[in-house]
Formats: sequence, structure tokens, C-alpha cells
Amino acid sequence: MKFRLESILSLKKNVEQMKKKELADAYAQKDVLISKKDLLVTEDEKLDKQLKAEISGNINPLNISHVSNYKRNVNKSIDKVEKEIEGAEKNILEKQQNLVDAMKARKILDNLKEMHFQKEMEEFRQEEQKLIDEIVGYRYIITTEGGE
Repeated sequence: MKFRLESILSLKKNVEQMKKKELADAYAQKDVLISKKDLLVTEDEKLDKQLKAEISGNINPLNISHVSNYKRNVNKSIDKVEKEIEGAEKNILEKQQNLVDAMKARKILDNLKEMHFQKEMEEFRQEEQKLIDEIVGYRYIITTEGGE
């Protein structure tokens, strides 16, 4: 006998796989943002060195102003990316919870399927035992009738 909720179980497995992919995508997005932040931090460090060089050498107020403005923009970009990373982390937590919920739903159906299988096996064993009892009873009747 087929498990009557097999199609729903299959759907739940597909949903779970989709949630796993969404979680993987969320992690990938966070990794991209972290890489972007690392590049900006590296650029900021270069600008620090450039500012120190500008100040220690011939002082050109225009160059210092340009570097300072660019450094300010880089720092704003770093702050923006940090906020995006926080959003990505919240997204990851949400995706993780969605995956946990999908896994629970699938596991419930897996357990129901297992219970159904165990019930079928028990019914099969009972029918097999009945058949064995009938055969033994039939042999007993033949043996007792033949012995008279």
C-alpha cells in the first residue's frame, strides 16, 4: 500500500531544498558585502598613508582637500556597507528559521511515513502468522484424520 501523503512529502522536500538554496544565497550575499567592505577598508588605509605623505612633504592644500573628501566618501561607503552586512545577517537568521520550519514540516511527514510503514509491516506479519496457523491447523487435521 502506498503512503497517501507521498506527494505532500515530496513537496515538503522540494520546499526544504529551496530554503537551503535561499540560505546559501544569503550567505553568499553577506560574503560579497564583506569583500566589498574589505576593499573599502584597504582603500581607506591607503588614503591615510597618502594624507600622511601629503602632510609630511610639500603641503598642497588642494591635494589634502581632495584626499580628505575622498577619504570621507570611502568612510561613508564603509558605514553603508556595514549596515548592509547587518541587514544580510538579519536576512540569514530569517532564512535559517525558514529552513528549520521547512525541515520540521518534512520531518513530521517522514515520521508519519515511517509509522505507516511500520503499521503495514505489522499487518503483513499478522497475515503471515494467520497463514502459518492455518497451514499448521490443516496439517494437524490431516494428521489426526489420517491416523484414525
